[in-house]
Amino acid sequence: CPTTLLDHRNRIAANVLEAPGRVLGATDEFFRQLGYGLQAGRSAGIKASKEGLAGEAWARRVDDLVDNPDKETIEGALAVADRMTYKGEMGYLGEKVLEPLQGWTLGPVPVGNIVLPFLRTVYHITARGIDRSPLGLVGTGVDVARGAYRGGQIPKGAAPLGERAGDALMGSAAFALMGLYAGQGKITGKGPEDAQKRKTMEAAGWQPYSVRVGDSWVNYANWGPMAVPLSYAAALVEGEGQ
Repeated sequence: CPTTLLDHRNRIAANVLEAPGRVLGATDEFFRQLGYGLQAGRSAGIKASKEGLAGEAWARRVDDLVDNPDKETIEGALAVADRMTYKGEMGYLGEKVLEPLQGWTLGPVPVGNIVLPFLRTVYHITARGIDRSPLGLVGTGVDVARGAYRGGQIPKGAAPLGERAGDALMGSAAFALMGLYAGQGKITGKGPEDAQKRKTMEAAGWQPYSVRVGDSWVNYANWGPMAVPLSYAAALVEGEGQ
């Protein structure tokens, strides 16, 4: 029957088109479950240790807490899972300024979703990248000064204070090393504003937004949060050389 054959072909085409999304969804869920399990186990271990347990008693207590988590453990583990997969609530800028743009339509066309299809993911990747730079240290200090973490509350879109401060401190230290490498030309950003000069450099083997590894360049544009401090360090050095 021609109609049945056409329906069959349409189903095959639909499955082919949906396949990448299914793979991404499965990968996303894997890391989400991994993040949840790691945090739930960590919380259980800390709680069992605070109870003064050790050895087999500690292990049994941890197993019991993981199998029967309380509300605090569940909420903490879900928050870690969200951060690991770049989901969850966005901060003030994201919720009040950027998210309304995603809902913008032009007649029947969802223009916002076309222009900003992965807004929440991009927002969280960028935010985590900033947290792991000197700017993150400043931002964390500002939030603490204005009382954003008062009473154990965590600001929307932010990580717990201990995690965020640790990221900022380690990121700031690493940023100094990145600046050194960028100064040696081993980390690149956009490159010079002069298009002709940039073309000459590319012809000689230079690559934008890349890290020099041995005799090769490795593009860091898809390195998630790590790309933010790398590009920032390169931009500072390149800006001084303009």
